[in-house]
Amino acid sequence: MWACVFLLLAAGDATDATCHLELRREDREVKEAGKRRTDRASRCECGQSDQAIFKALGDGHELGSFPEAISQCGRRSFNIFSGFNEGEMSECIESSIHLTSACAGCFAASGKYGFVNCKMQCLISWCSKSCLECTAGAKEELRHCVGGDTPQTEPCE
Repeated sequence: MWACVFLLLAAGDATDATCHLELRREDREVKEAGKRRTDRASRCECGQSDQAIFKALGDGHELGSFPEAISQCGRRSFNIFSGFNEGEMSECIESSIHLTSACAGCFAASGKYGFVNCKMQCLISWCSKSCLECTAGAKEELRHCVGGDTPQTEPCE
């Protein structure tokens, strides 16, 4: 239990009550299954200040929406010669959207998933139906890392 308290305190701004209630439920499920949790450090990375930014920018695919701003950083983090740079995407999200470093890392990891698994589907448009269907494979892990839901991307087709 003290390890849990320490990790929750170490999360700083990421002490969102909903996320921690979910963690306790997941811990109970893991314990009942006779397993050991090893992924707590990658949970609840986005705090209240990050959540406020999500809400302010909102859903959609239009210029200025949260999903569009994330996609801009994803594009800036790709180089035809060196591939996708997760660190660059995280830095871009921190500087342009003003998310905390830990929270930005959640979205950068999701961007890497898209690059590795969805290049062809996302080649023409980041908000195409085929791209969104492919990148949905990272949605649950992103949700867990963030500590809840993020603004939804609407298809642009």
